[in-house]
Amino acid sequence: LSDKPDHRYSIRGYCDDVEAVVRHLGLSEVDLLTHDMGDTIGGELLARMLDGTCSLKVRKRVVTNGSIYIDMAQLTLGQQMLLSLPDACEPLVGADGGASFRGGVAGTFSPITVLSDDGEMDIDITVALARQRDGLAMLPRTIRYIADRRVEERRFTGAIEQHPSPVGLVWGDQDPVAVFAMADRFLKQRPDAGLVTLAGVGHYPMVESPQRFADAVLDLLDNRL
Repeated sequence: LSDKPDHRYSIRGYCDDVEAVVRHLGLSEVDLLTHDMGDTIGGELLARMLDGTCSLKVRKRVVTNGSIYIDMAQLTLGQQMLLSLPDACEPLVGADGGASFRGGVAGTFSPITVLSDDGEMDIDITVALARQRDGLAMLPRTIRYIADRRVEERRFTGAIEQHPSPVGLVWGDQDPVAVFAMADRFLKQRPDAGLVTLAGVGHYPMVESPQRFADAVLDLLDNRL
């Protein structure tokens, strides 16, 4: 939701930004909460720690709905369309005033989700911020993180699985993109991981069921990890 300047975007580049912010804040230890693309950025950060190229320490972490196993991801038609476009700024993507973008976000919710007024406002704000400075025109570029996932999945997902810090999952079980089977697969690799299943919730649990999401994350971080 930033300015999205017209340049190449990558998971490693986003991770560079995270490290820069951490250095600016003077942090040496953190608890890591990630979602969606952030799961993969977190994976690169963890990979750097395992490589010995990042001195930050992660005490514990919570991974939420995101396509950590890209071969299992059920990409939306909108994502597939954006990936089919050239890696370039495309003004026509935002020509409908953000209606398609809003529909794409809402389309990843659980079929039974009924948003509160605050939830509807969250989506409106997300669309407004994404449209800022023609940001929607950059979607064919920012979507390239999916290609990065495919190329370097073993590095990113391997680090999510292998980093020794205590880890928990909070997963909406009605996610049509990052399907719940991903959580099951992760638990087979990390049987020590905690899992909170948010029944009847889709891809954006912090919007669809914010109180349940917050309670689950805090319970994992404070009591179970």
